[in-house]
Amino acid sequence: NHFLPAFGDVRLTSITPESIQRFKAGEVGRGFAPKTVALHLRLLRQIFRFAIDHEITKRNPASKVRSPKDERVSEITIYTPEQVGLLLKEARKGWRPMFLLALRTGMRKGEIQVAKWRNVDWEEGEYHVRGTHSAIRGFKTPRTPASMASVDLSETVIEALQEQRARVAQMRLSADE
Repeated sequence: NHFLPAFGDVRLTSITPESIQRFKAGEVGRGFAPKTVALHLRLLRQIFRFAIDHEITKRNPASKVRSPKDERVSEITIYTPEQVGLLLKEARKGWRPMFLLALRTGMRKGEIQVAKWRNVDWEEGEYHVRGTHSAIRGFKTPRTPASMASVDLSETVIEALQEQRARVAQMRLSADE
């Protein structure tokens, strides 16, 4: 999707730092995030290292092209207690437990997206984070045992999760009828 349109008809040995620079500018111009473009450039560098190791080429023109800097400034919105209360009050019942997980535990969006009932320790009042999801990499398990965190669940969160679990079970029964 990215390399073939830019380099598909070009011999590997004919690719120059200038052509890679044009590729980079085109990716940025098409609206790809600097982090995504940097990932593409890193892959190009790896391709050329492989080609050098296998004596296909003698140089790595991608090594001369710098990755773009992410100069976007993201502001964090901090909600007031009143805004949080309104959000929880207005949230659909099925979404309320997810909002509570985010607000009361600090779990990330990707961790909540892949939450499983089997990871809830009802007796200890904990949730064991066993994976995450990202748009780029899909589902992945934590890289290190330290990343497999356990987060404490408040009584409010536990009650919301129990209600959600009962609601899901009831919907499944209704669907079977």
